[in-house]
Amino acid sequence: MWEDKTYENLLADKLNRVPDQYDTRESSLLFNALAPASMETMKLYLDMAWSYDQMFPETANRENLIRHARLLGVFPKDAQPMRLKAEFDAPIQAGDRFNLDRYNFYAAEMVDTKGGVFTWILVAEEVGALDLYPVGLPLTPIKEIKDLSRAEVTGLIEPGRNEEETELFRERFFIEIQRQAYGGNIADYERMLSTVNGVGACKVLPHHKGPGTVGVIIVNDSFDVPSTELVQRVQEAIDPPGYTGEGKGLAPIDHQVTIMAAKADKVNIKLTLTYAPGSSWASLKSRVIETLRAYFDEVRRGWTSSATLRLYTSQVEMRLLKIPGIVDAQYTRFNGVDDNHTVPDGAIPVLGEVTA
Repeated sequence: MWEDKTYENLLADKLNRVPDQYDTRESSLLFNALAPASMETMKLYLDMAWSYDQMFPETANRENLIRHARLLGVFPKDAQPMRLKAEFDAPIQAGDRFNLDRYNFYAAEMVDTKGGVFTWILVAEEVGALDLYPVGLPLTPIKEIKDLSRAEVTGLIEPGRNEEETELFRERFFIEIQRQAYGGNIADYERMLSTVNGVGACKVLPHHKGPGTVGVIIVNDSFDVPSTELVQRVQEAIDPPGYTGEGKGLAPIDHQVTIMAAKADKVNIKLTLTYAPGSSWASLKSRVIETLRAYFDEVRRGWTSSATLRLYTSQVEMRLLKIPGIVDAQYTRFNGVDDNHTVPDGAIPVLGEVTA
């Protein structure tokens, strides 16, 4: 709007307004007086342009976008730590710290003790999504714990998440204000679930078990299969057991809501690869698996916007050909079938065994 209000243009405009009989050359008295004034005027226009942008959520910076969204009850998702379930063969104390890879965790709550096995919930000290899949990995106590010989992660409760990026929040804000969320319709349930920590997305099933019933399938923040603990926590928040249909949670009165986990559709992949000299399956396996996991994650994130998820052999092969050391990829098989794979309704694809 004020792109032409540059220092040079403003100064030229001021100098052009001076009568011809006066000296306006550079370093003249008038030039030296008008030049600083033009600089200050330019700064005012810049401030006006910035303020104008902040008036609208389309162009506001993060701080002011949050202010716009807050007026309509929409808030950015904050960062959350990873939460694990782990088993120990000796008693430990709340606050005991353990190392896993390059991350540290602390014992938060004991959930079970049976047959000399103590089950605890552990929380990452570092907030945010961690580059780690911990299930089955051993934990190392940071301080010695008497009689402890086994400490192992047995489950992933919540994968942790990073603070929602500004542009993703802006996009979600416009989706939230455009959807007609009212009175327990589908959009209203999608809005409810978006406020519960740990839920990445949901699918709503009206009349799930007859009139007045609603089924909701959820995935976690990583668009992966949610833990039992997360499903239970969401059920408590939406329609607590023992008070079904009474409006004790976020669901409207008379809505009997069942929260369900998305099912895992395990997909084994058989690859036929040609390697460059000096490369082999042994040297490239970890990179291939990393690439496939990234593709599966990309597909899963289309879970809510697509009626049916599909895995494509062409997409797998295209990505693998970008890996240095692989010169050809063909005849990709999903679960032994040389064709694209369609994920069943209510499920998300999970990478199984990869062979080549």
